[in-house]
Amino acid sequence: MSDPLVAARAIHFASTAMLAGLFLFMRLVGEPVLRGRSDGAITTLRSRFLVIGWSSLAVSFSSGAAWLALLGFNLGGHSWTALIAENISWTLLTETRFGNDWIIRLGLAAVLAICLLRFDPGRGWRSHWQALASVLLSACMMGSLAWAGHGGGTGDLVGLQVGADALHLIAAAAWIGGLPALVLLLAFAYRTNPPSFALAAEATSRFSRLGLVSVCTLLATGIVNGVFLVGSVPGLVGTAYGRLLLTKIALFAAMASIAIINRFHLLPRLSGRGDAVAALGKLERNALIEIGLGLVILIIVGALGTMPPAAHAQASWPFPVRPSPDALLDPAQRLELAGAIAAAVIGIVAILAGIYAKRWRWPLLAAGTVLLVWIGPRLNLFTEQAYPTSFYVSPTGYSAQSIATGRKLFAEKCVSCHGPEGRGDGPAAKDLRPPPDDLTAEHIYGHSDGDPFWWITNGMGEAMPPFGAVLDETARWNVIDFLHANADARRLSEVADTTGVALPLPEFSVECRDGSSLSTDQLRGNVVHLVFAGPASAARLRRLASAKADGETTIVVRPEASEPTAFCETRDPDVIAAFALYRGTDAIDGTEFLVDASGWLRSMWFPGRRPDWEKPETLAGQIAAVRRMPGRPRPSAGAGAHVHAH
Repeated sequence: MSDPLVAARAIHFASTAMLAGLFLFMRLVGEPVLRGRSDGAITTLRSRFLVIGWSSLAVSFSSGAAWLALLGFNLGGHSWTALIAENISWTLLTETRFGNDWIIRLGLAAVLAICLLRFDPGRGWRSHWQALASVLLSACMMGSLAWAGHGGGTGDLVGLQVGADALHLIAAAAWIGGLPALVLLLAFAYRTNPPSFALAAEATSRFSRLGLVSVCTLLATGIVNGVFLVGSVPGLVGTAYGRLLLTKIALFAAMASIAIINRFHLLPRLSGRGDAVAALGKLERNALIEIGLGLVILIIVGALGTMPPAAHAQASWPFPVRPSPDALLDPAQRLELAGAIAAAVIGIVAILAGIYAKRWRWPLLAAGTVLLVWIGPRLNLFTEQAYPTSFYVSPTGYSAQSIATGRKLFAEKCVSCHGPEGRGDGPAAKDLRPPPDDLTAEHIYGHSDGDPFWWITNGMGEAMPPFGAVLDETARWNVIDFLHANADARRLSEVADTTGVALPLPEFSVECRDGSSLSTDQLRGNVVHLVFAGPASAARLRRLASAKADGETTIVVRPEASEPTAFCETRDPDVIAAFALYRGTDAIDGTEFLVDASGWLRSMWFPGRRPDWEKPETLAGQIAAVRRMPGRPRPSAGAGAHVHAH
């Protein structure tokens, strides 16, 4: 915890969890067990519960203040002078969601302090409603931390994410935060003369039930949070956030294992079976171990809140192979894959059973080992070669600007081998062994974006030199966008009607006559008629303006020096350069495209091509066909690929 902000967050999470966990423990475990007891030892025990409460409350307040100050310090350019002079902390408190949440927690802490003051060590809570109110208020204080983390983001499902995060935090507090109070109670039962085994057994049983509910809640909400914040297996194993989360999961599993031992091995021994004194001592020891593991988990939670989620980071794949999506396409391979999975499950179960079964131990271990060995050589059927960047996702958004830039870079760096159209027929190709690949062939769609990124960066042995030193990261993504658009251009040129393939549309923006600006994403819902106008297009544009149909949007792309039109339009030369790929020439004037309501590029026309879109009835028929019949998307990229804009 070298970062003070991470330390402040971790301490605040831990102290708030202990405060909420104490109130939950006293309401659901401690007071039901101690009810009716009023001797001095019980009063002392309750007083120690109050010490945990007041200490947790004090540390929660001070660490929360430190968190606020350190956040302001970072926002002020790591300057305490700027923090004070510019009143950054006050701005954080009054003008940000984090500050509003901080104020709410401060108010809840004040009310909980009153609850602690009203707790009587001699007889516990003064009323049932006071106990219930303290539980609800402490749960709200813990759950409100969800708005201070990644769950407080934006989006259509932000409510689900925040709700799951809040429940996750409350469940963690109920389990981890209740452990110190459980240790005190077990120590009290152990040290009474004679030891109070019945008291320890009832408390442990009640806490086990509370822990079971907490674990189930943690599992369910953890899955929801994982979908939002991790999103994929590559994100889990290939990012710093994901690997730290795996550490947290491993510690959680260790805590759950200890809880299972407590519940099913040690708790029965308190009822007279076996050595009850030794069992009680082990319960106390195990609870202390769980506290240690829980504190480490809370430190990790503090660190995770300061890191970008795995879903927003590039995942570096750590393994030499990855699952092959092709294995699911062949029915025979699907059957063999199902058999291999079944054999793996049976093998693992056999080995686990062999560890615990004394009579059949060696036969079970041998059978499980044989099944796992049998699976090994068959893994090649279901995997393919992978690279560290295989699951990288293009950050360019498949924009027209990126494609146009990639086109220029390809012409500068790649044409000598791959040829001007990427067919592998460049001037140097005849002397190369093996010859360059045709980058417009079907195999281009069989790879994720990250595969060509790796090859461009590091080369392909003797077949291609590395370009990582001469092309920065953005430039490499630009080239990859060009490769996809260039391969798509070949397919679009080979279809003459709207029943052909559906291709990703390069992203760009247009300006409308009312002054508004629209992206291609915002045009979805209508069929878009994209017209590349030139000096001879005035008559065509007039006819289109008079024949405009409902549910159709006409977009005009025109050179910088041409006259304005009645349509939404763009003069961006990158849009012209990108779409010239589909036309196969830079002389793109008069070329038109149709984009369906889902945003797929469906068809292209230019003067002389059939059917003739110059005829209003023909164009209307094409638009109706686009609206009526979904296109056939081109083959998708490999596992982990980013399907641009769709």
